[in-house]
Amino acid sequence: MSTAQPKSHPPLTPRVLLVGPSDGSSKVIAALLSASPSIELVGTVQPLDREWTAADLADCSVAVVVAQREDSFLWRTVMGIARPPCALPVIVVGPEELRTTAFLTGAEDWMPLKLYDAGQRAQLIRSIHNAVIRRRVAGGLPTHGHLHGLVTGIAHEVNNPLTVIHADLEDACERLHDLCSGQTDPDLTHELNDLLEMLAEDQSAAQRIGALTRGLQNLARLADTVPSALHTGPAVRRVLRRLREANPTAPDPEVTGGTEWRVHGSIHGFEEALFNVLQNATYAQARTDPKQPIEVAFIASHEQLLVRIRDTGPGVRSDIQGNELAPFVTGREPGEGLGLGLTVAALAVRRAGGDVSILPRAQGGTEARLHLLHARRRTIQMFDEEEEEDVAAR
Repeated sequence: MSTAQPKSHPPLTPRVLLVGPSDGSSKVIAALLSASPSIELVGTVQPLDREWTAADLADCSVAVVVAQREDSFLWRTVMGIARPPCALPVIVVGPEELRTTAFLTGAEDWMPLKLYDAGQRAQLIRSIHNAVIRRRVAGGLPTHGHLHGLVTGIAHEVNNPLTVIHADLEDACERLHDLCSGQTDPDLTHELNDLLEMLAEDQSAAQRIGALTRGLQNLARLADTVPSALHTGPAVRRVLRRLREANPTAPDPEVTGGTEWRVHGSIHGFEEALFNVLQNATYAQARTDPKQPIEVAFIASHEQLLVRIRDTGPGVRSDIQGNELAPFVTGREPGEGLGLGLTVAALAVRRAGGDVSILPRAQGGTEARLHLLHARRRTIQMFDEEEEEDVAAR
């Protein structure tokens, strides 16, 4: 990458790093940026599959990442550039299906891949300037830092009145129930029962709001986790206990391959990803054969650990196939799910450089795959059951 200082550009001109495939789209954007008098292109187009350090990006003020599809290279590139220690504003240029991915991974903006249009070319230049201005105004803090604080603050403000609403609804339901039990007028009894049904619906709605704020808090927390070396054994055992508590009538998953591995990830992120995928599979399995356990296999190779979860449920609905990892997309019945479980799993795993995929099974059901980087040979158990919780908290 060229580090030569600009000679013909005024001070504070955005210095743009361009990352993308070596195809026509990247070349069009490179030519556009080179031709703009208000933009300085730094070096040549850089590949998506390289690692970035703060030193690599010291002379850049914004990165434009071009992508044709969603994959682990895109996630690693955007998060590697947008988050500390690099913390450079990123603009993702790609198809519509990358819009959500762009913001989940910490990009400042997203633009469609229609840069042969003059209006879109002008918009890209504006987006670059706006991204740099927002970052300067924000004092250089990464987008996810603001997101975490904002979501946590909103959740706190929502949960305080929601607690009061929960308590008042519960008290109102109890009082109405007492009135109904001692009432002899059939018309009034019918009216009170209607009110009870309305309040019960309000309770369900309040519970859903509470679940939504918790889900958004979890997303924001995951965005701020820092992956490191992770011993999977204790984490897997905690997840299986949590799954058993959440589904007391379901059979325990059938686990093969051993669970003692070293991978790249965070404890919280790994556990949330595994639990959400297992919970989805358990729900699907219960709809077709509740006595049959889901299958969980740990398969290690030289470069990665594959966690494969299989169920024989009804499979992914045709209308959401390909969008299973997007937020608020769910195959559950209305009111039964928020559609954040697989989004959380994808964010947690991809934050650590891995990947998540959802595949239909030929014999029926669904197969979810968690690809985790830096798997090592099987290790001995390092901690006993009493020490595991303490280790997880460190």
